Amino acid sequence: MLTGKVTEMREKKTTFENEPHVIANMIKLFFREMEEPLCQAEHFDKFRAISRKKSNKKDFLKELIATMDPANRDTLMAITAFMN
Repeated sequence: MLTGKVTEMREKKTTFENEPHVIANMIKLFFREMEEPLCQAEHFDKFRAISRKKSNKKDFLKELIATMDPANRDTLMAITAFMN
């Protein structure tokens, strides 16, 4: 038997399956409401600096992600794999 939450999520999936913007906004809301940002404050300026680089962005990004807190890094990796 399905739990209430699973049933509720399946109903919402049916409601929003043709509304990608609603789903995207729900994901953004989830991240905004996190107590601590996924990309911790101490790394924020480094992420911004990488975005301004002209080359080797991928290498710098890999190095920075490797320094993240394991829980945040794993969550980021799971999200990017899911979105890919």
